[in-house]
Amino acid sequence: MSDNNLTAAQEADLVKSTIDRLKPLIRITKVVSTRSIKGPRGDSYVGFSAAWVTTQDDAGGGGDLVSSQDG
Repeated sequence: MSDNNLTAAQEADLVKSTIDRLKPLIRITKVVSTRSIKGPRGDSYVGFSAAWVTTQDDAGGGGDLVSSQDG
């Protein structure tokens, strides 16, 4: 994070606590494969975009990450 006085363990704990606090507030609403590779064993999906419900009032919920080709 931005505080250089934190040890690696303290920084890891801070990141984990932040994720644990935010995780229940975010809900994935759509995942779309953006790239696929056709191979001898079938298709492999290598690129994804997502839309989500966010905790921010001013955010678009990930709409900018969803391809316009998806409809």
